[in-house]
Amino acid sequence: IFSVSIVKFVKGRLEVICERSDKVGGRDMDECLMREFVEQFKKKTGLDPLANKKSAIKLEDAVTKTKKILSANHEAGISCECLVEDEDFGSDIKRETFLGMCKPMMAKVQAVLDAAKA
Repeated sequence: IFSVSIVKFVKGRLEVICERSDKVGGRDMDECLMREFVEQFKKKTGLDPLANKKSAIKLEDAVTKTKKILSANHEAGISCECLVEDEDFGSDIKRETFLGMCKPMMAKVQAVLDAAKA
């Protein structure tokens, strides 16, 4: 959940003027990357890593690491050995591409900020 609070602090007293929130966060960004990498893996192998719980967890861990790397770098790689049926997966993604995938979420964040300022 993304929350914004506007407060006023005067003479030792805190007053909440406005509070707005929406259901958007880092997990949503992880899901964007998951969908992208699942599609790439399916295209390459014809296998669905989400059909197997162990594979899905392995990919989710790798996606989380990739997202963290993208927060500080222009490009990040992902690598999962033996993701499904001894098939390895590796790919790269640019931050610019990732931000484009996250535009709908950023629009929600901006809407919360705009509502708080209004």
